[in-house]
Amino acid sequence: KKEFKGIVTEISNSANATATADQVTNFKVKVKILKESYEDLLEGKPANYSPFRPGMTATVDIITNRKDNVIGVPISAVVVKTDTASGRKSGTSEKATPNQLFETVYVK
Repeated sequence: KKEFKGIVTEISNSANATATADQVTNFKVKVKILKESYEDLLEGKPANYSPFRPGMTATVDIITNRKDNVIGVPISAVVVKTDTASGRKSGTSEKATPNQLFETVYVK
């Protein structure tokens, strides 16, 4: 029942296959717990003591940057391709180079 602060160090590329009734998608994430958030648990303990054990897991809330007034699209609508339609980057006057990759969103 204690809150710790940490930094996300790794996120898996694919979701866990477990289906849940509430439509939640779970990803395996590794978080480095910041020592200053658990220093009180080290008081009076030996120098090599750790309150954490191998294999421990936790449920975490990951807070990311928030943006207002943005368009959200399903990840399945985003593809990466080479620019075959024109020799310019979309929205710029800059020339595209051969074999350059672009993130593209398909619109129905």
